[in-house]
Amino acid sequence: MSTIWNNIVENEGFEIAGIGILLVFSILLLVSIIIGLMPRFLAVFSPLLDPHAAKAPPAAPDETPRQRAAAAAAALHHHLTSSER
Repeated sequence: MSTIWNNIVENEGFEIAGIGILLVFSILLLVSIIIGLMPRFLAVFSPLLDPHAAKAPPAAPDETPRQRAAAAAAALHHHLTSSER
């Protein structure tokens, strides 16, 4: 059993394992930081990549939320009643 530990110590096994663990966890930390900041990056770069996506389509001036809800309900009812089954 002591020869196994001697081989590890002589060939710098603990140092290599420590550096590997440090490398893996620092890369995981970097990836998690990048994922956490992704919404901010996308908010900044989204208008630059697709200028049409930032603009909302103009709504009709006399349209109210109730009228939108009624139109959506009518479209859903039409879809459910006229589709073939």
